[in-house]
This record gives sequence, C-alpha cells and structure tokens, in this order.
Amino acid sequence: MSRSHGRDNPSIVTSLIAGSVAATALSLFILILAPIGSYAARFDRTDISLNLLVADARDAIAPDGRIDRSRLEASDVLMRTRRANPELRLFIDTPRDRFTIGGPPRRWREPAAPQDGASACGVETTALDIRDADGAGRVQARRCDEAPYYIEVGAVRTAVVTRREAFGSVFRTELTRYGQSLALVALFVGLVILTVFYLATRSLRAVVAIADHLGPDGVLTPLPEARLPREILPLVRSVNRAFFQIEDAVRRQKTFTAAAAHELRTPLAILGGRLGELPEGALRHQLERDVRRMSQIISQLLKLASWQAVAPRLDPISLNGLVREVCIEYAPIAIAAGKSLTYVEDGSAMIAGDAEIVRIAVVNLMENALLHTAPATAVEVTVGADRQVRIRDHGAGVAEADRPHLFKPFFKQPPNKAGAGLGLAIVSEAMTLHGGQISVETPQDGGAAFVLAFPPIDSGPDDPAR
Repeated sequence: MSRSHGRDNPSIVTSLIAGSVAATALSLFILILAPIGSYAARFDRTDISLNLLVADARDAIAPDGRIDRSRLEASDVLMRTRRANPELRLFIDTPRDRFTIGGPPRRWREPAAPQDGASACGVETTALDIRDADGAGRVQARRCDEAPYYIEVGAVRTAVVTRREAFGSVFRTELTRYGQSLALVALFVGLVILTVFYLATRSLRAVVAIADHLGPDGVLTPLPEARLPREILPLVRSVNRAFFQIEDAVRRQKTFTAAAAHELRTPLAILGGRLGELPEGALRHQLERDVRRMSQIISQLLKLASWQAVAPRLDPISLNGLVREVCIEYAPIAIAAGKSLTYVEDGSAMIAGDAEIVRIAVVNLMENALLHTAPATAVEVTVGADRQVRIRDHGAGVAEADRPHLFKPFFKQPPNKAGAGLGLAIVSEAMTLHGGQISVETPQDGGAAFVLAFPPIDSGPDDPAR
C-alpha cells in the first residue's frame, strides 16, 4: 500500500485562501488598475510631460533653497524635452537661487513686501496650466512655507513621454492618492481570509484531535460528525464504518486467541502428566521441555488476552518496593548462574498501577537481562524518583536493525533461540495499559538497558496531556 505525503494532498483551506486571494486581486485590477490604464491611455501625454518636468525641477531644490543644477540638467525628461522642443522655457526661483532655460517667465512677478506686519503670502501651493501660442506650459508655486519656490515651464509643443511612462506616472499619482484606501482594502481582505480559514478548520479540529490519538493499541473512537462541512461528512462516515469493522474484527480475534489458549491448556497438562510415565531418557526430557515451552506460550497469550479484554484497576503502589522484592527473589538465581545483581534507589517513586501487571513486566525484563548478561557480570537495576526503572545487562546488546521489531509479538533474534518471543511484547502491553513507555538504550561500554517510564500518579493512559 502506498502512502502519500502531506505535501502531495490538496488542502481545502489552501484552496479557499488561494481562491479568495485570486478573486481579490482580480477585483483590485478591475476596480483600480484597469481604469488607471484606460485613463493613462486617453490622458494627454503633453500634460504628463509637464508634470514630470515640474516634478524634476521641484526635486532639484534643496531644503536650504539652493538649486542642484547638475541633477536638474541630468534629468532624462528634461534632456528629451529640450531636444524635441528647442524653444523650451524653464524658470525656477527660490529665495536663495534662480535657474533659467530659454526666455523669461510669462506669469512670474516679484512678490510684494509685507506691509504693516501682514503676510505677502497667497495660497500655500498653486498650480496653473498655460496654453500660449508657442505651446503648453505649467506653473507651480509655493509661497507660504519654510522653503518657497516658483516653477514655470512653457513652450512645450511635442510630448516626449511614452505610453508606458504615462501609465507609470498616473499609477504613482493614483497610488499616492488612494494608498490609504488600498491599505484598508488589504486589511479587509486579510480579515476575510482569516475568517475563511477559521470557519473551514473549526469543525475539523475535533476530528483531528481524535485522529491524533488513534493507535494500533488504542480504542478506535468514532470521529465526530456534528457541524462538519457537507463535503467532508461522507469521508468521515466512511472512516467510522471502517473503524466499526476493524473493532469488531479485533474483538473476534482476541476472543478466538483467548479461547484457543484456554482449550490448549488442559490437553497440555494431561500430556505433561503422561510424559512422567515414560522411562527416563533423552527423549522424555526433550518432550518435557517442549511441553513446558508450549505451556509458557499459552500462559503468556492468556495474559495478553485478559489484559486487552478488561482494563486494569490502577491503585497507588510503591515502585521501589515492588522492584526491590523482584530483585530479592532473583538474586539467588543470578548467583547460581555465576552472575550478580545490583539494586540502586535514586529517590522514592509512587505510581498508579496494577501491581501484578507491573511485577510481570519487571520480572520479564529481569529474566531477559539474566539470560543475556555475560558470566561474572552484573545485572544493574535502578529505580529513580522520576518513576523510571532501568534494568541493564552486559550482554551482546541490541542490533540497530532489530530495534523497530523488538517489542512485536513472537519476534526473536536469532529466530531459532529458546523462548516464544512474547516477553518484551508483554512488557510493552503492560506499559501501554499504564500510559507509560518502554525504551532500550545502548551503553557505551556494551550491553543493553531497558527503561520503563511511568506517568505521574495523577495521570494515566487516557490523560490528554500525555
């Protein structure tokens, strides 16, 4: 079965946002850019040329009133206009400087001196279009300001501005004029997109929250169908139907496993009793070992089935006391095998759990460690105040390739070694029932360390904070 990555799947929210942005952009183009383009196409390019000439002249005036001649004479619009209009007039006057091209100004007059303390200023900024016999012109003056000026352009018969330059000039002018309105439109569009995003995802959040907690060992809780978009509802209903079918299949499989294990236990007990009637010999001992192994497998299968069928009762128990009892029980077994066992308490730890299930998990790890640790080495057991049990051996360790399969039922490495391959799977199931985790570490000096991590006593396997 192929799996698609998230980046390959279409997003409803992304599609909605993209559609909103595209519609807004098209609306802005129709409402603003298209009229500007049409206006620029019909606009008198001579007027645009005059606007650009006045703007360049105004930009050449420094704050102190001096005129930057080199900047003005380098103006591309001015140079082209002079070539196309040899009789061009340009007059700039400030309190500290004056610049002239062509003949004298036609509209300029010396400002009158103030009388009796009155100001000689007129309107703060004035603009005047000129249509004389020698061509078009424009006047712009600012009198009541810290930096007054007078600019007059005249004798322009031939426009030198292209349609592209005309459009750019009109666009900049209109953008300056309507910039605040456009900002408000952009803010409104942003609010619309955020609203669309919120409405599109609000009803899906509950579905995503439940789906995030689904796992192979968890209960398949049906996804909520209330207040879902109509486009999503059929998919969610199909997923819920699949959940019901999977739940039913898993329940039937667990029932069958428990029943089969229970039915096999009695014949094996009878077979074990009849083996005692055989004469002593290698064949009898081999058969007895096989029967014991089969009985162990059936016993472990029954444990898994019973744990999965009925949720355990979680009571406060001392993790230190439970692990200490297991160590006292297995210390003689370790010594008899030429090995040793050390127990260290790094603080006191209380957990909420089923004492029998937790004990089985610790015993399975203890037996596993004693089996794999090398002769004359120790199995080191540590209980921490952080509710962790660490059981470390000095054996061959765990291969990196085996880690993903280590806690799966019936996994053994090598496959022909003794045992059923259910010990670590039972430990993993026990930790899942308690809302905890099991992990394996590889110490630098060799061996393996299995760590049982239990949640705080006020939380459990269904705690949403986990």
